Amino acid sequence: MNVAEIETKPQKTTKRWKVELRQDWCKGCYLCLDVCPIEGIFARSEQIGERGFQVVTVDPENCTGCMLCELLCPDLAITIEELTERDEKV
Repeated sequence: MNVAEIETKPQKTTKRWKVELRQDWCKGCYLCLDVCPIEGIFARSEQIGERGFQVVTVDPENCTGCMLCELLCPDLAITIEELTERDEKV
């Protein structure tokens, strides 16, 4: 077999996402809980904050990056960013 005949397949890279939730901006409307297609990313907080019961991130590693929570949050309390290889090594 010739070296030129060997096919190289690109490695599959899985995108990873950073979920940032600004607690001081969250008013606890729970829209993010309703629109997130992955159960368990967000949860209701058990502690009462300044604005009442708020949301916490529980399992942000499973975020698919659909950004529905970011787009529909009325308080702009959620941001989703794609992590690069450099971000993950830090």
